[in-house]
Amino acid sequence: MKKILSAIIVVALLVAGGVYFYLRQQQSAAPGFRLAKIERGHQQDLVDVREMLARGLVSRRQLRDDFAAIEPLLYKYPAVDPRSFRQALEAVVAQ
Repeated sequence: MKKILSAIIVVALLVAGGVYFYLRQQQSAAPGFRLAKIERGHQQDLVDVREMLARGLVSRRQLRDDFAAIEPLLYKYPAVDPRSFRQALEAVVAQ
């Protein structure tokens, strides 16, 4: 689970010329990260998403909203079947 959390929020401390910069990756990348795990459908990916749901890192509503935001753009990715992607998403949020 540590890998997941570090992938979702990356904290870096950079020192440049005596000036300290604190950078925190916003969770803007997180929706794509979560949806990619669902679309791939690997067993560990699905376990990861279920764990995110259980820990409250994402809600079922957020997953559905994230998918709704990208669904109209899926035609750009012929390797991704929107129907099976939605079915995979619904299977995850139904549990």
